[in-house]
Amino acid sequence: ASVEDAASDPDALFALRKLKLTDADAVETFHDLWGVFAHEKAELLQAVRAAERTIVLSGDVHFSAEHITTPDGSGFVEWTSTSITSPNLDDKMGWPRGAESRDYEAALLKVLPDLQWCDLDSHGFMVVEAGPQSASCQWWFVDTVLERSDVEFRAATFQVPRGRAEVVPVMDPLLAGRSEPLSR
Repeated sequence: ASVEDAASDPDALFALRKLKLTDADAVETFHDLWGVFAHEKAELLQAVRAAERTIVLSGDVHFSAEHITTPDGSGFVEWTSTSITSPNLDDKMGWPRGAESRDYEAALLKVLPDLQWCDLDSHGFMVVEAGPQSASCQWWFVDTVLERSDVEFRAATFQVPRGRAEVVPVMDPLLAGRSEPLSR
């Protein structure tokens, strides 16, 4: 599945356009996606195929995501960090965080099967741990970027066992059933 595949779902296409992952007036992908970096993409995929395990860390795209990319049958995991202060979908639309965007997140998850999890609204950071048997990523979000706050909460954790492009969600008993952020 690709960004072009998402054009079949109006909610997914709306989110992609607002996040500048596709041109506003076209279905084609935005100019800074892989489509215009064919040589660099080929080199990266060659290195991925030669490695036992590859995890790509990315960011500066105004949303958080976890997905497995499988171009040419060579799977790798990509963990994407949200912006810290730049506007995300809720900011751009003037919506409360976690309200209107949930339908758009669901649409993206539906039409992009490699996407395992995403958050289009929150601001924060990732904590990545890598060891000989596994690697894991935690997405931590803050409650506001407009003023000082000591409120942060872990939104998701995923783990990749050694030698496999398989992602396992890690359930945190402290977060189970909570809809409010945890405060330090």
